[in-house]
Amino acid sequence: MAYAREDGHGRGEPGGAACRVRAERDTREEGHAMDGRLRRRFWVEAAVGLGSALLCLVTLVWHDWIEIVFALDPDQGSGALEWLIVAVTLAIAVTAIALARQEWRRPVATAT
Repeated sequence: MAYAREDGHGRGEPGGAACRVRAERDTREEGHAMDGRLRRRFWVEAAVGLGSALLCLVTLVWHDWIEIVFALDPDQGSGALEWLIVAVTLAIAVTAIALARQEWRRPVATAT
């Protein structure tokens, strides 16, 4: 078994510089975003995803809300606008939640 010398090259004794570097790397905290240092971007993406998902569910359950809230019938009762809203808000929700998840799992640079 070959160990690195103190200068990091060739053979050396166990516990040399290479082992210390590896030990530091193994024990050092990686600093993922889950440690409480979430950026504002995460919160915006999560809020957009949650809001879009909520609007999608409201439109699926209560399909006449557009006519009631705005007092107009843009699709003359066909339901096409409601299905368009469901499709668009579902796409936005899935995208925003995926981006928020990516931001949540983003490694945070740690001071060395």
